[in-house]
Amino acid sequence: MQCKKGEMGEEIIRKWLDDRNISYFTEADIRAQGDGKTPDFVLSDPIPIDDCMVRWIESKALFGDDFEHKHYAKKQFREYADIFGEGMVVYWYGYLEDLATEDEGYLIKDHSFFEEYQEQTDELFNYLVYWESPVQ
Repeated sequence: MQCKKGEMGEEIIRKWLDDRNISYFTEADIRAQGDGKTPDFVLSDPIPIDDCMVRWIESKALFGDDFEHKHYAKKQFREYADIFGEGMVVYWYGYLEDLATEDEGYLIKDHSFFEEYQEQTDELFNYLVYWESPVQ
C-alpha cells in the first residue's frame, strides 16, 4: 500500500513538471546510468522555488515528523544536497513546521504546493481508506 501511495505522489510531481515543461530525469533514468543514490527527480536545470534553486525533488507519502525527517535527512536528503545541490522534499501528508532544514540544502513542501492537482491528491489521500468486508 505504501509503495502505491509513493507512486501516486511521484505521478503528481511528474505531471507538475511536465505541465511546466521542466526537463528532468527520474530515479530509474539515473539508476540505468549506473549511479547510486538518487532522488525521485533530478532537474536538467534548476528552478527557483522560494529562496532555493531546486535541482532535485524527493517525494515522501507520509507525514514529516521529527523521527521520520531525521531518518531520511541522514539517509537521503543531505546526500542528495551534497551531490546535486539544493532540492525539495515533498511530505504529502504534511510536516511539522519546525523541522530543521536550515543550511541543509533543501526546502520542504506538502500537498498544498500542488493545489491545482486536487483530484489527484484526493485520490492519494483516500487510497484504500474504505475497507470492504468480504461477502459471506
